[in-house]
Amino acid sequence: MDENIQKNIDAVFTLFNVMANFKFGFDSKSLYCTNCFPSLIRLTKGYDKEFKNKFIYEFGSYFGQCVIKTYVGEWQRKDGHLGVNINGDNWVFPYERVKQHLENGDNDSIYSFYKKIPLLINS
Repeated sequence: MDENIQKNIDAVFTLFNVMANFKFGFDSKSLYCTNCFPSLIRLTKGYDKEFKNKFIYEFGSYFGQCVIKTYVGEWQRKDGHLGVNINGDNWVFPYERVKQHLENGDNDSIYSFYKKIPLLINS
């Protein structure tokens, strides 16, 4: 795994190990716990582009690793974009998903997308 991805994941773990009242990890329950953060950040006035990008990379790295651990994927590049490849044919672009959640709110929730991945894989 890329060193920057690991640093981003570590930042998310640092935050949620303090906040969660359970063993935080890469499972569905842990991802659900993080799901409100993009919407909360979206409602916060005054955050700058640097903060937004940091948030996208930290939570996107964590989200990507959740996808990898649950659906047996791996980090790869496709058309210059870093994503998670599942079974060779299916792609998840976690940074883009977090960005969409941040911009569009719960209508583009990372957790909702995560729960739909089996449908995408089996289609």
